[in-house]
Amino acid sequence: MGAGIAVAIATFFIVGACTRFWVLQTPETGVMEGLLSAICVSWPFFYQAGIKRYNFLHPVPRRYNTSVKHAFGKIRKHLDEKAYNFGDKWSVPTADTTERRINATLRFTDEESHLEGNSVNSLHTKTERKQRFIVMDVQFKEEPNDTVVVQFDFRPEVEGANWAACDSVIRGMVSDCEALLGPGTDAGNAAETTLPAPPWWVIGVGALNLLALFGDIKTVVFK
Repeated sequence: MGAGIAVAIATFFIVGACTRFWVLQTPETGVMEGLLSAICVSWPFFYQAGIKRYNFLHPVPRRYNTSVKHAFGKIRKHLDEKAYNFGDKWSVPTADTTERRINATLRFTDEESHLEGNSVNSLHTKTERKQRFIVMDVQFKEEPNDTVVVQFDFRPEVEGANWAACDSVIRGMVSDCEALLGPGTDAGNAAETTLPAPPWWVIGVGALNLLALFGDIKTVVFK
């Protein structure tokens, strides 16, 4: 996502400058062309970032050589014992052995720093405590030969600008469960990051880019 933002900014200034100084050679032009080009060029980066984020929050189900009862009990006990920071623990509103599903939530706070200006136009770093909240759903599917497939799904909510504030907790929980249940194997495939055909809105933005360029050319010619 950071690469997409960087590419968008670079494209905006390069296309805008080229349109203004070398194509139209007229002041106050090239802004719309630069903006629309930046949107089109950055789309692949944001698309792949979105897919990778989805795969992170909904990891591929894993198959383990253990029973459903054993896997369920191990993860349920781990949630009772796991603590973060100064005692923040998972709350487990649902642990249904019939439906083979565990739903748990975790609420915690941590520090987030950002630059802030004051009345005399000087920048300083301000640190604030922000709320974090994670909803985790774990589903167990029994298979033949005393094996089980475990599927994790996470939904984080963060206060502030650090959208990845819960990632270390999510990554740690998946890693902990892998250690508890032993080596597992993938029981599915991650969402593909291969770029599909451009969606209609990208094609529309490209068409608007051409219309904006033709409009500026027409304005310059008939000025």
